[in-house]
Order: sequence, then C-alpha cells, then structure tokens
Amino acid sequence: MLTRIDQQLAAKRVVVLEGQPGIANAGATTYQKAFNRAYAAAGLSSSYTFDGRHSIPVLGKDSAGKYVVGDPISEVGMVALTGAELKDFFARWGDSGNAVWAP
Repeated sequence: MLTRIDQQLAAKRVVVLEGQPGIANAGATTYQKAFNRAYAAAGLSSSYTFDGRHSIPVLGKDSAGKYVVGDPISEVGMVALTGAELKDFFARWGDSGNAVWAP
C-alpha cells in the first residue's frame, strides 16, 4: 500500500485514506503516539485519543521522506508520519483509499 501511495504522490495527486487511528481501551497506537508527540512539541497538554473510523488526506512527503497528513481531528494542523505510523492508521480498516486529482 505504501508503494501505491508513493506512486500517486509522485504523480502530484493527493491520497485520501480511510482508517482507524485507535483501538478502544487498548492504549495509544503507533498513529496516536505520533500525534501525541506532535502535540507535545507544540506545547499542548492534550492527547490524540480518537478511535473511530474516518478519512485523512496524504498531501505529500517532507524533506525527510515522511508523509504529510491532514487529519481533521488534529489540534496542530499537518503532521509528518513515518511509513509505519501511516500504515498503522489504514491497516485496521482494510488498506483502503483513493487518489484524488483534477484533470
């Protein structure tokens, strides 16, 4: 799935992924921990605990090769995720998503 995402991003397309960031009552997942680090870096005392299904846009990659995502629940805006952190989001919901582009 990451290879397909990379191919779409290389073609200058935004990828919208469906996923589930957390697992109820199971502690923070890899995806949630990445957001919690971003929250802490921004000086927030809150944490990312959402565990329902939803969609996120993957807008591209940063200079370090991390995926830039715009989770609509984020309290800090865009967050850069490693491949493992991104995969943790979509793997619980069947590795699904769509590339979006204008003609």
